[in-house]
Amino acid sequence: MISASNFKNFWCHACRSQILLNANSNNLSCSRCRSELIEEIESFDRHPSLFVPQGLEPRFQLPSNPRPMQFIQIITSVFAGGHRGAPPASNSDINSLERVHGSGEDCSICQDPLEDDCRKMRCGHVYHFDCLQPWLRVHNTCPVCRIPLR
Repeated sequence: MISASNFKNFWCHACRSQILLNANSNNLSCSRCRSELIEEIESFDRHPSLFVPQGLEPRFQLPSNPRPMQFIQIITSVFAGGHRGAPPASNSDINSLERVHGSGEDCSICQDPLEDDCRKMRCGHVYHFDCLQPWLRVHNTCPVCRIPLR
C-alpha cells in the first residue's frame, strides 16, 4: 500500500529540480529527466541545491526555512534569469551539418561505432545524428570541445 508518508523530497542534480518520489520504490530516478543523480532532501538548511563547487559563487540563497511556495518563486526567478551557456542551435544549422558515413571511430556520446546517419561538426568531431541533435537543441556547440556550431 502506498501512503503519503512514503513520499519524500529529492533533488535532481542533473536537471536541478526538486521532485517528490516514493522512497520505497526500487527505481529511484528523476521523474523529469530519468537521471539517477538524485539526493534526498533531509534538511532545508542544507538543501542540495546550495552545493557550490569550489571556486564558484552561488547565484542565489535559499531562505533558512523555506515554505513550498517559496520554492516555486525561487525556481521561477532562476529560470527567468535567462539561459545559461551557449544558446540552442537553429533547425537550419542542425540540418546543415555535413553528413558522414562511418569514420571507424566511436560516437563520443553513446560510445557505439559511427556507421550510418552521422554528422560532422566544424571542429571535426563526428557523432550519430540522433545522439547529437538533443544536445544541439540546447547548446550550439560541440559536446566535446565546445567550439560553436557556426
